[in-house]
Amino acid sequence: MVAVGVSTACLYPQETAVSFESLCRHGIRNFEVFLNTFSEFEPDYLHALQEIQQRYQAKILSVHPFTSEMESMFFFSDYPTRFSDGLKLYEHYFACTRQLGARYFIFHGGKEYFIRREEEYFERYHLLLQAARRQGITLLHENVVRTKSRDLGFLIRLSKALPDARFVLDVKQAIRSGISPFSFMEQLGKAVEHIHFSDHNEQNDCLPVGMGNLDLNNFFHHMLDKTNCHSVILELYRDNFDGVENLVESCQKIRKILEDN
Repeated sequence: MVAVGVSTACLYPQETAVSFESLCRHGIRNFEVFLNTFSEFEPDYLHALQEIQQRYQAKILSVHPFTSEMESMFFFSDYPTRFSDGLKLYEHYFACTRQLGARYFIFHGGKEYFIRREEEYFERYHLLLQAARRQGITLLHENVVRTKSRDLGFLIRLSKALPDARFVLDVKQAIRSGISPFSFMEQLGKAVEHIHFSDHNEQNDCLPVGMGNLDLNNFFHHMLDKTNCHSVILELYRDNFDGVENLVESCQKIRKILEDN
């Protein structure tokens, strides 16, 4: 069964624990938690999130780090000590992800000008995959327009080089990159396990469900048929919806479509 939920990032810049509890109060029970600063990876903060989680019987499915924009510097520069330090930092993140009971950790990857040889990128990414796996976590490479992963061909080559690599499809980022979300699912297939979902139209690439012109029934039929997706997370930017009610309604629409499929 595919879990449907919301990213706490939807309410950014509201503080993470406040966003988490607010969404829980509105009946959301599945989450991606976006941790926004180093202190949110510390024991006291994680315990506060766990207390909210237990009180509402909520599930944290995935964790997204605020250091995504630094992954080029951490992992794909020519400075070897920085890679070692970055790996230690992310090993800590993976342990925190496990503590929260999440299955997935989201990774943006490197920007174009940091990558000289794809083989080196794949080698370093494999070390990250292994570090996550030691903590019982699945590392998911996301497609992001600001990084090399905006190129579907690159992700296909990554998948062939590392058959154990897994992916999250971000629909709005695919649209911004000129990639068909349907092609993404067809080409990467069962390696796609998680989706950051939003609707879109010709004027706006990030909208609540049903407010755009994406063929929703076809999209989710495609997802169920082509991928091994375990979770769909609604991820909207704060200026793309009016209130939490829009998020709740969007989740309800997704669940209904999945039930009908």
